[in-house]
Amino acid sequence: MKIGIIAEKFPPIVDGISVSVERIAMGLLDQNIDVCVATFDYQNFSDVKRMKPYVKKEFHKNRLNLYRIGPISEVMDLLKPGEMASERRNFTAFLEDICRKERFDILHAFFVVNSGFLSTFVSKRLNVPLIVSVRGNDVSRDIFNYNKFACIKWTLENATRITFVNSATYERTCDVFDIMDKSVVIRNSVQSSEITSLKKKGDDLAKTLKIPKDTKIIGYVGTLREKKGVQYLLEAFSQICEERNDITLLLVGDIIKPYDNRVFQDYIRDKKLANNVIITGFVPHEQVYLYLSIMDVICIPSIDDGMPNSLLEAMSIGKPVVASDFFSDILTSQKNALLFRTYDAKDLKNKILKILDNPDLGKRIGDMARALIKKDYKVGRECREYVQLYREILYE
Repeated sequence: MKIGIIAEKFPPIVDGISVSVERIAMGLLDQNIDVCVATFDYQNFSDVKRMKPYVKKEFHKNRLNLYRIGPISEVMDLLKPGEMASERRNFTAFLEDICRKERFDILHAFFVVNSGFLSTFVSKRLNVPLIVSVRGNDVSRDIFNYNKFACIKWTLENATRITFVNSATYERTCDVFDIMDKSVVIRNSVQSSEITSLKKKGDDLAKTLKIPKDTKIIGYVGTLREKKGVQYLLEAFSQICEERNDITLLLVGDIIKPYDNRVFQDYIRDKKLANNVIITGFVPHEQVYLYLSIMDVICIPSIDDGMPNSLLEAMSIGKPVVASDFFSDILTSQKNALLFRTYDAKDLKNKILKILDNPDLGKRIGDMARALIKKDYKVGRECREYVQLYREILYE
């Protein structure tokens, strides 16, 4: 069988979609599945108008056929509706040409709008089955965006199969759309790392970041934005600072939207937290484990989400996690994590302090989290489930 994966983002871009798509594509190759990827090729907004549409073919890591279709504007908010439509029309035309040439048996789009939406046109024109993989806020948030609701509805209703990374989003979406009979949950996976090999480099990193040796580090990894609950983490941290002064909040990731940047920076300034908060900005994905290794507790305070790679990565090296109860279908509080009530900064504060004040509890939770990852979240399991889905479609 031959699978064509369509994704809005792919490395070197670092975000949840790009990391997951690369992991899955490479894992499918390990399962002897013929696969290639088509992705957006982003360019500076000022350059796009001077560029003709194009396709660039690469051989990613000497294994994976990769098509980059562009130009796509980096900052979509700057586009007028007609300009955005033109970019997507051009992408779809090139995608159709690629699909005709490669003769895919199945198209597999990650994220509903834009990847799933544009792939649906190609799927219908070429009569090729389409899997749409819902990743998180492409449904859980965007169904509340009236400009996107019709696109989401049309895409999901025309998909051959739909996958979700967690039960919460699956249930919410099936409550809104009549798609349960063609939907399935396939959870993310993670490639584990050995924390013992990170210790020396971790000590050097802490020195580079100028974090005092006896400081407790509360950590977060991911894009800093509203849906990730960063505002509640900052509020909880501010409350913790009122009780102890041996703590640092290490936020590993970029603030992409100017509004979020203004809100977060204003809060840090107003609460006088600047000396205790470190925002790293962009960090290459291959360095994420190093940053996780120096954290005493990792916070996943999401309001809504898919299945964050940082959650699984933290668990895979035995770090204690405090997460919002949005993840209650994945995590068991007091067993492999501590869960706090979503939107409740005080409860988040209490759960963080419970870990910091009880090192034995933190180690027990981290050990059980690592065991769960080894048992249920290996890369091979995720890819085998996708292969099984492909076979069901082709042979039903």
